[in-house]
Amino acid sequence: MQLIWTSCKKNKYKLLFLSSLFLIGVIAGIIYYTGQSGEVKEVLKSSMTFDGSRVNMLVGHLLVLPCLMVLLFILIGVPICLFYLFYEGLSLGFTLMVMISSYKFKGLLLMFKYLIFFKIGYIVLLILFSLKMIDCGRNLIGLLIYKNEQKIRKNFINNLKKLGLFFIFLLIYDGIIYLISPFLLRQIITF
Repeated sequence: MQLIWTSCKKNKYKLLFLSSLFLIGVIAGIIYYTGQSGEVKEVLKSSMTFDGSRVNMLVGHLLVLPCLMVLLFILIGVPICLFYLFYEGLSLGFTLMVMISSYKFKGLLLMFKYLIFFKIGYIVLLILFSLKMIDCGRNLIGLLIYKNEQKIRKNFINNLKKLGLFFIFLLIYDGIIYLISPFLLRQIITF
């Protein structure tokens, strides 16, 4: 626990930036929904379903995160990772507004349960993943400039290992959610 606290203190500005980027995405999603026409809102309300969300989530994470790790080596992985974090916030804010407009207070409670059961762990791991992506990108640029600097090379390899570890944690989290999501969805939908 002490190690986590020390790491958070050390990276507080990066974590604040990443958390702010996510929250700006949520606000942008809310604004984007409110800017839609009435016809679009009605179509969204009528097409709201929970079917297939398990598979979409698992496949999406299995495709996006390894691609981000590969794109890190051509130096565009970090900006794309930041955009992906913003996109996750945007989609959460948009979905929140669709649920509230469809089900009113019950929709807010549904989204709160959904956020607790499905998204909190993923968002925290994604922010930590993004933090390590930034560190790896910084180390990679340092390696390109100072080609034989042993300390930078060692930091890059350590950060790459941590990035892989966060990816494994995300896979485990997604696997657990995939296996228990039918039960959780029944708990979320029923009151």
